[in-house]
Amino acid sequence: MITNDFSKAPKVAQGTHMFFGATSYRVRSLFRLAFVWWKVSRRMRSMPGYMGHYIWFRTPATFGNVSVWDSRDHMMAFARSKEHRDAIAWLTTLGVARGAFIRFLRADAAGHSLGDWRAEADGEAWRHPQFPLSSYLEEVIDHEDR
Repeated sequence: MITNDFSKAPKVAQGTHMFFGATSYRVRSLFRLAFVWWKVSRRMRSMPGYMGHYIWFRTPATFGNVSVWDSRDHMMAFARSKEHRDAIAWLTTLGVARGAFIRFLRADAAGHSLGDWRAEADGEAWRHPQFPLSSYLEEVIDHEDR
């Protein structure tokens, strides 16, 4: 069901700004990465506005991060933290990484929520959604059944 109220959804669903990025490391850099990431992730989780993060991996040595924040200001405050700046300085050292990208994304106010994560009091209505053009599709299906 379409909603603007995500108050009953998990914390990460309430974020409005997202960092999405990845780095393709040289295999020999992975051991040091474990120590660098420990400091960065500890700082990230302690920052105001942090809503959650997810790590993804692609062989042989690409690690990605998706982090969710309650505002762009909070997200950028983390980017300016000493731990993050130190990590970027290390990452850009010759021989550490083969490539990287980052994206900053902003959520629309409206989205969807269902079941226990739905804040509106519309009971079981979410089990019978009304999609745009659903009446048209029902007519097409009925016509094909004849």
